[in-house]
Amino acid sequence: MIITSTQSFASLVRTLRLSKNMTKADFAAAVGKSSRWVHDVESGAKQPSLGAVLAVCAVLGQQLVIEPTPTDTVLDTILSDLR
Repeated sequence: MIITSTQSFASLVRTLRLSKNMTKADFAAAVGKSSRWVHDVESGAKQPSLGAVLAVCAVLGQQLVIEPTPTDTVLDTILSDLR
């Protein structure tokens, strides 16, 4: 999934946490944060640090992948085809 905002991250975290049948308290303990922190992240009110995002990913069995933003220009398509 491509995350483009704090809100899309929040929604994904909540969905994945619930799919693992984890309470906010269980998830908070696994991530090393408070239940309030989980609430704030899942509501989009808190922007977690990179370290916290990595901890969240680890607990939820996910990974963080950073890729260049795709471009849709004709020139880029042509150049890509030549490589």
